[in-house]
Amino acid sequence: MSALRLLVVTVLAAGVSGRCRHFPAIETFDINSYLGRWYLQYKYTNEASLPMSQCWSWSYYLDRNEKLKVQTSYVNSLTNRVTNHQSRLWMKNPSEPSRLRYKLNYFLYNRKEDYQVIATDYANFTIEYQCSGNNFLNRRETVWLLTREQYPHPFVLERAFTALLQLGLNDIDLDRAYQSCTVRDGTNRADRRRSFADWLTGGMTSRVQRRMQGKSLSGFVAWMGL
Repeated sequence: MSALRLLVVTVLAAGVSGRCRHFPAIETFDINSYLGRWYLQYKYTNEASLPMSQCWSWSYYLDRNEKLKVQTSYVNSLTNRVTNHQSRLWMKNPSEPSRLRYKLNYFLYNRKEDYQVIATDYANFTIEYQCSGNNFLNRRETVWLLTREQYPHPFVLERAFTALLQLGLNDIDLDRAYQSCTVRDGTNRADRRRSFADWLTGGMTSRVQRRMQGKSLSGFVAWMGL
């Protein structure tokens, strides 16, 4: 593997106080090298959610008018069908290229969201961060760890975990994202029953499988003896 051009910023303020964590922008961030598809491997969020989707990925691209866009894709846990959403994307400030804003248009839901790339080597993994609110009652915080490969080498994940530790994100509990999806046409009744049962039990089977497929961040920290 070629030498990694790892871009990692330093945490200035931790989120344990109830405020959002502050990560300085990566001034040398290159959006053109960032384009392409990324597969979600781990996610942390402090918001409650139902296990209705899996096998998430997002693709960054330039449209025919050279406008930056991102397409998020996932497989519905009930129907096993792929859903895609396209969003307009732009930099909030050219001097801070790693801070991004996108516009959501889902039926009656129409709003702008901000997030930032806090670590990436472009070729193997990236870590994205989103947070809003200023206290424990209204803070919404999410961390995504994505890789270029749908099934990355363990070495790639270990490098990504190391970046998380360097960023001071050792206090979050990442959940393994499920990537072993088989898109079906829904004609197999047994498959539909299994999918519905997994959803009905809160995704218990999927969570066990995700835990078995790779180390969690806390498991990695214990493994490293930190």
